[in-house]
Amino acid sequence: MNGQMKNYERYLKSLEGMEEPIIPNVIFDMHGAVEYANKKGVKISELSDDEKKLFVKEKIAALRA
Repeated sequence: MNGQMKNYERYLKSLEGMEEPIIPNVIFDMHGAVEYANKKGVKISELSDDEKKLFVKEKIAALRA
């Protein structure tokens, strides 16, 4: 057995103990946020939290629209 195979077996064992990924249930409309920030003449990072929340949508609602 070569070293690559040993590493692969260790990798497979590490996957067994790994938790399932946490998938967010929201989508951030980056395109809309960029356009909005450009119209205001600021960077996205300079928008207030309330303004950023305008571009956060629930995934299920966004998929239906």
